[in-house]
Amino acid sequence: MLCILFILQSTNDELCYSKASCTGEQARKNGEAIITVPSAEISKIAFGCGTCSGKDTNKVEKFNVEMKSIEGSAIRIPASTKVAFIVDVKDTVETGDHILHICDIKRILGDEEKSALYAWKGFGRLSTALEG
Repeated sequence: MLCILFILQSTNDELCYSKASCTGEQARKNGEAIITVPSAEISKIAFGCGTCSGKDTNKVEKFNVEMKSIEGSAIRIPASTKVAFIVDVKDTVETGDHILHICDIKRILGDEEKSALYAWKGFGRLSTALEG
């Protein structure tokens, strides 16, 4: 099962990960993923999750991430999610040291009450699009 914390919103239906990425490996293995845009409420948790690999660390336990179920999927996502894209991986393309995953978006879920996180300064800081 795989839930991808995606910091930048995107209208594309493709993902690209390092060949060594645990996230990419799980997407290829399972053929399904949920791409999430975390809300500002969990900015510290989202930043922490980006500092370690899921191969070696149970990020849900380490960062105490509250999770919720998605109807029709065995994959759980952070409860504090702005947008969730439920996707099927249709194809993969090697692009140098990364693998591009071509996906079909099956469903999009959103919460208009939450503010989305964005990456600033090369992922050096996470915050909403409107600061201050």
